Amino acid sequence: MQTDPVEATVSRWLTLPEVATELGVDAARARQLYSDRQFLARRRGENAALSVPADFFLDGAVVKGLPGTLTLLTDAGYTDEE
Repeated sequence: MQTDPVEATVSRWLTLPEVATELGVDAARARQLYSDRQFLARRRGENAALSVPADFFLDGAVVKGLPGTLTLLTDAGYTDEE
């Protein structure tokens, strides 16, 4: 069985409501930030809620540079999963 590299490197996951709490915003704003690609999320299992690596956040904010890095990687042809 092959190990999922993302699962192997992420030690803690947050749901979008937990992200909202981490950022001090409401759940709708957290969903909007996700839609705006300020951070990535993935479903971890069948019918699972979106999960976000906790390492994407520091001191109540999205890690500086993450949104720009995601844009550069997307522009270079990488998928969200990659």
